[in-house]
Amino acid sequence: MDGQYALNPSRVGIVLEGNLVMDGLDNLPQAFCVLFGLTYALHLGYPKSMKNTFLFVQQVMLNLDRKS
Repeated sequence: MDGQYALNPSRVGIVLEGNLVMDGLDNLPQAFCVLFGLTYALHLGYPKSMKNTFLFVQQVMLNLDRKS
């Protein structure tokens, strides 16, 4: 697979706990923001393997729940 598809997928959706919960999103940034909203609304924990990535995006990029 060449790099042209890495950031331009043909379909964007959100899978939570093995279930497709949203499909047909326009782009990856929108899907990521919706994923954060669903995580908060459903009181879900971050996946263990991606916890630091999610915390970085949450605290540094989105400036949410940042500990001073």
